Amino acid sequence: MTNHKASCKKAEGTIATGLDDGTTARPTDSAVGNYWLLRTRIAESKQMIKGLQSYINTECLQE
Repeated sequence: MTNHKASCKKAEGTIATGLDDGTTARPTDSAVGNYWLLRTRIAESKQMIKGLQSYINTECLQE
């Protein structure tokens, strides 16, 4: 994956200096898409792990 940085555009029409002279920081569209893709893959991985644990408990750890 590529490193993505949040982008902050300077507010138009202001001449004030300091911390409050920009707009709200927001991740790039690409970073947002990657975030949701990772969340989906994490959920899928959790389901696979649960299935493997169940298989191990029923098939491999039988007494």
